[in-house]
Formats: sequence, structure tokens, C-alpha cells
Amino acid sequence: MGIFDKRKGRQIRDQLKNKGYFRKYIQQQERRIDQFTDTMKQGKIPKERLYLVETFVAELKSSVLTAKYGIGADLNDLSKEWPEVLCTLAENWDATIGQVDLIDTLALAVLYEVDDATWNVISKAACQYGRKDWLVGFLLSARGGGPDYLTWEVCVKNPYQTLRDILETSPKKAEDIKAYLEKKWYKGHYDLPWYDTHKSDEMLYCGYWSNETAAAVKILGIDDSCLKNQQYYPYDLAHFKK
Repeated sequence: MGIFDKRKGRQIRDQLKNKGYFRKYIQQQERRIDQFTDTMKQGKIPKERLYLVETFVAELKSSVLTAKYGIGADLNDLSKEWPEVLCTLAENWDATIGQVDLIDTLALAVLYEVDDATWNVISKAACQYGRKDWLVGFLLSARGGGPDYLTWEVCVKNPYQTLRDILETSPKKAEDIKAYLEKKWYKGHYDLPWYDTHKSDEMLYCGYWSNETAAAVKILGIDDSCLKNQQYYPYDLAHFKK
């Protein structure tokens, strides 16, 4: 689960950076949020570009909430902040949305058990822009009434085809998920902007979390006790209940 911070009395979930790094990172991102928010309030953004700035601010907020999770923030507190951010992201999706970003947004909505209004916004956008991706359809099934996705293909085959195979056929799902996370999940995202950001001299890293895996475990009710200390697995989030 991470390192225990005795002075704060909380678990630091992230295993790559310490609380000092995350404190500075959050401050940096919040300053950027304030700057762009002030610019929007002053009407300095052309109307046709406003949605781009709104999306960017939502992405900054997402990075802050991810960092707060890593440093050990209370899940109930985070669950109050995520819905607005997730809604803004989903409302501004178009055909260019990255599939991994779409999946992560949907997974977070499942994990934080967002309210029905928020879920409706995100699920509608996911149906529209989800490219008939099996993993998107599976996550949409979390609340029932989703699309008939069983014949759909996995769009991002590396690494999510392995996850699908485990969920559908493995008799030892938890053990195989652990191996998947340890050997394939991170490497499978080598082409994404956040890959290896923890090695940068700049403050770019906010956390590596396999939210879609945790959401799948939550949906299927898999016994994930063997995943409790897995580096990329948000164990307590998989068990969050409002």
C-alpha cells in the first residue's frame, strides 16, 4: 500500500516519490490552474478555443487529484472533487480523444461511484467516442444498461488484450492480474506522454495507477488481497464505498 507517514498519520500510497515531491507538485499545478482560470474569467480566451482551455484545466485538476491520492488523501474527500473534473473532461471529448484517457476517466467514475448525473454524462460520451472498444463496454456494464459489447475487440491491444483474456478465461484471476501488472501494464504504455515521467528533472510525475484494472476487479468482485502492495494497483480505491 505504500509508506506510512507517522507525522500525518496516513499511508503514502505512491512508491516512487515522497511527500515532499508531491507537495511541491501540487503547488505547481494549482498555480497553473489559478492562472488559466483567471485568464478565462477575464474573457481573454477566444470563444472557439475556450473548450481547449477548459479541458487543459480539467487535466491539471486531474493531475492534482491523482497526486493527492498518491500522497494519501482521504478517498471520501477525493470523491467529492472528481465528479466535476470527470464531467468536464467527458463533455469536451471529440473524435481525437486518446483511448487510454477515455478508459481512465470511465474507470475513475466506476471506482469513485460517481452520482447518476455524472455517470450519465460520462457514459454517454464514452458510448459516442469509445470506438466500440471491449474494455469501454465492460466498464460501462458496471451499472447495467450498457451496450452489447461482448463481440467488440480491444482497441489498445497492448496491454489490455491480456487483461481481457484474464477477466474472461483465467481460473486464477487475481494471481494473473498481479503478473500482468508487474510485467506488462507499465511497459504497455511506453508510447504515452506520462511514461517514465518519474525520471524527469522537472515535476511531471503525478502517479502511475491502473485504474481500469481496479475497476474491473471491483465490477467482478475478485478477491484482490494478493494485490494489496502492488505498485500500480490502487487497492483501497478498488474497495471504496460511498
